Amino acid sequence: ALGCGLLIGLQREQVAGGDTSAESESLGGIRTYPLYSIAGALCALLAPHCGSVMPALMFLVLMAPVLIAYGIDVSRDRARGVTTEAAFGLAFVIGAVAATEGVAGSPTRRWLLAFAGAVATMSLLELKDPLHRLAARVSRDEMVAACEFLVFSVMFVPHLPDRAVGPSAAFNPFKMGLLVVLMATISFVGYVAVRLLGPGRGLGVAGLVGGLVSSTAVTLASAGRSRREPAVSRACGLAVVL
Repeated sequence: ALGCGLLIGLQREQVAGGDTSAESESLGGIRTYPLYSIAGALCALLAPHCGSVMPALMFLVLMAPVLIAYGIDVSRDRARGVTTEAAFGLAFVIGAVAATEGVAGSPTRRWLLAFAGAVATMSLLELKDPLHRLAARVSRDEMVAACEFLVFSVMFVPHLPDRAVGPSAAFNPFKMGLLVVLMATISFVGYVAVRLLGPGRGLGVAGLVGGLVSSTAVTLASAGRSRREPAVSRACGLAVVL
């Protein structure tokens, strides 16, 4: 719990030190966040003896000054989000996860889960500017396409029957759906690579990476793109060869 809190607190401390005008970052740093994580761990250890109400009350007590500071900033019309408040809450919860028996199975897996949560939190906080730039570059059409792909791959394909059907039992709906997902994923990787590296190198990288999963899907996806965009046919051929 201490280590997880230090990871988050270190990032917050550096942000506050690099931008002294950031009011929201001055709420806590490399000491405050570990304290919240330790409090979460101690509450988790005490919960079996004191009841589950005690951790909830401690969480509210610790979050009260954070929420009061947020309310003051809002009343003074200071433009700010709730990232710092969310980080405080996550630090407490991650500390509780680290000390709660039965979570994720063995103690080692539980500690790995806690550290994974801390690393993910730290990364999201640190990558603020790149993530904002990425969001600004994504168009609405790209978001619609991503939503359609995720709905199909996450909500539809897993529920397809994984058994042979049709004449001569030659058709497996789940495997066909999985192939479509692979093709769409490789096409998406190729699209991103092309935007970052250009058509020649981008499609080559997509073919090399996608081939580790399914060379058939790479071939089908590349053939479809070559038919739609004849100008990149040679790059699509390179992707298939790779």
